[in-house]
Amino acid sequence: MKYVVATVLFTAPLFTATGAQADSLCQVWNVDVVQNAIAGQWSTRGATSIESVIFSTTENTVGQVVISSAGQFASASVVEGAAIPDVTLESDSAFMFDICPVYDVDGVDDILDTVEADWIADAVSGTPCGPRDLLQLTATVDMGEQGGGAVTFIPYFDDQIVMISEVEIVGDWGIAFVTEVALLTPQ
Repeated sequence: MKYVVATVLFTAPLFTATGAQADSLCQVWNVDVVQNAIAGQWSTRGATSIESVIFSTTENTVGQVVISSAGQFASASVVEGAAIPDVTLESDSAFMFDICPVYDVDGVDDILDTVEADWIADAVSGTPCGPRDLLQLTATVDMGEQGGGAVTFIPYFDDQIVMISEVEIVGDWGIAFVTEVALLTPQ
């Protein structure tokens, strides 16, 4: 059984360029500089894990993300093989904000293990620093009584961003823990 995941999440074809061909964003702490560097349309490729009392599944996902230079973003992801919906910024699209680092190397590795997407670590392994030396931009996901969580963007290079989404969704099945990780590359 396949599930369509249509939330505030993402993924796309693996970018073939190496980090050495892009500008590293290590220790760039100016939010405006980072948001300008990552503004644009992104393809995503990653995986989603959904865990609840009733079911447990991990699926590869693909999608799109649009990020403005002001830090506003919109995204969609679907199970790999499904049609990717167009993504556009709307007046109610979420904004990222700068907080202290959410993830360190072990935290990113744990999340990648959860969604069975260790290849993402390999894709960004050319970075001269770890997640703690990167500006991590986070947005809250508020679905009212249906749940919520957070989406964190970790821009390793100006052409490779790791997006991590951790959301709890409440339904007839109880609580489902949805974790998605994606590698964003320019469209």
